Amino acid sequence: MSLSWYDYHYLDLGWGKLKNHNKKFPKDKPLRLLLHQNKLNVIPPEVFTMTNLVELCFWKNNITSLLPSIGRLRNLKLLRLHHNKLTHLPDSIGNLTKLEELWLGDNNLKTLPSTIGNLVKLRDLGVQFNKLTSIPGSIGRLKNLRYLSFYQNNISVIPASIGNLRNLERLWLTSNNLRDLPDSVRNMKKLQKIDLDFNYFDSVPPCMCALKNLEWASFSGQKTGKHIPKPETMRKEVRGYW
Repeated sequence: MSLSWYDYHYLDLGWGKLKNHNKKFPKDKPLRLLLHQNKLNVIPPEVFTMTNLVELCFWKNNITSLLPSIGRLRNLKLLRLHHNKLTHLPDSIGNLTKLEELWLGDNNLKTLPSTIGNLVKLRDLGVQFNKLTSIPGSIGRLKNLRYLSFYQNNISVIPASIGNLRNLERLWLTSNNLRDLPDSVRNMKKLQKIDLDFNYFDSVPPCMCALKNLEWASFSGQKTGKHIPKPETMRKEVRGYW
């Protein structure tokens, strides 16, 4: 039986309110905890004992690292860590197997641990505006993903395993160093929108012409300076920028 909002605690300590909070965090039922914009450099240790957490929001703080203890929060469904100063994620992030949304944008991440492939219930993954140079092949195990963003990184190669994401609907790869896509992309039958602006493409990869549900694609502003025309073999219904 699914829970209604009445079955949750909701505690909003964002916007600097944490410093005035002197009560114990409730632990008698699932908790949604918001701690955004508190100028935190570290996550308070008590948080890692709160195994009833289902939502945890730390966006817009100054957090530089995530302790392995994050792996204790095995009931988390939503984790927001965007707009911090994270440089890496611990392998224990892979213990959060109930996670459905993970937002990591606007940090300083250079790599993702291979254990991210354990998060098989993920529907949304945002890792935009980081410093990634590669994507782990384990990304292909996230077969429930609907939304995936690697916008504004330094990625030059997409792993062939991405073709296993057959439920993916939106893929943002804007502003990277890509020159091609793996042919396995043709297996992403539910893909509707893809953005490949500001990369190094010379032409539209043939695999994209096999995507029967594609509605929108964009190849504008390639760093080569070349205009990328829409292929004649691509469905006429596909709109976008070329």
